[in-house]
Amino acid sequence: MITLYSSLFRLAPLRDTTLPVNQGRQIHAAFLDLIRQSDPELSEALHDVNERKPFSVSMLEGGRNDGRTIWLREGEPCWLRFTLMGRRMFGALNQGLLAARQPRLRIQQTELALAEVLTTNGAHPWSGSTTAEVLVTQAGADREITLQFHTPTSFEWQRREKKSRQLELSPVFVFGNLADKWMKMGCDEALNLADWANKLALMGVVASTRPDGKQANATDALREVFDAYIGVSRMHDVNTHELRYHGEPFIGTTGTFTYEIFGQSELAQEVAHVVNVLANAALYFGVGSKTTHGMGQTRRLKN
Repeated sequence: MITLYSSLFRLAPLRDTTLPVNQGRQIHAAFLDLIRQSDPELSEALHDVNERKPFSVSMLEGGRNDGRTIWLREGEPCWLRFTLMGRRMFGALNQGLLAARQPRLRIQQTELALAEVLTTNGAHPWSGSTTAEVLVTQAGADREITLQFHTPTSFEWQRREKKSRQLELSPVFVFGNLADKWMKMGCDEALNLADWANKLALMGVVASTRPDGKQANATDALREVFDAYIGVSRMHDVNTHELRYHGEPFIGTTGTFTYEIFGQSELAQEVAHVVNVLANAALYFGVGSKTTHGMGQTRRLKN
């Protein structure tokens, strides 16, 4: 049973300061440093792994923000959060905090005092904990699902042997990405999406080969189903933003999107249940690329 955590850190700067809006790389480093203080082996493994990483980090929220710079006064409340998959990571993070006599985070040259950590469900809109099994049993089958993409969200897309960046927050990309993360994070004991995709292929619902002639995998099959059964019904406050990582530009989309599941068939009901599970998991997984550097911070809103 895999446990998922979203730990929100309430912080305050020790002096007046300014920070760039995008501190994702520095917060990523601060997170790994906290883990390193109690579990160096885990920190090293998280740094080296090239697959889907079992955590995400947000950017710093609070202060005055003009889209490029954040101004914070000494003692002014601000917050960020880390999501973690698995009890070992959650324990290492907490032990790392306990190891410090005065728990603080350093972002660039700014020191932030830690006031409290919230992981309780309902304590804050961005905090909580659950298991993959609970996500499945409590998901329901709502036909309308609203997601808030709080930080720039985009997807890496393999196209003609070249990677491109996709900004469109269509069901194919959003729920296809969440399904891929679900499978790679080891949540299949609770809901085996790979088996479901194989069943759909055997039924002839999805193609067994891709347009390029290669064998379709589970993610390909699930994208095909999501494309057929889900549409975007409403969008609000949609914007694009450019962030930079190591000097390279990354453009992403923010906004609130409502997705609708079509049809009344048994398969449509199955799709609705799967999509509800994945929408609830978005708080913990994030959506798209660079979620370990602050992009793709996403949560489900009540309709």
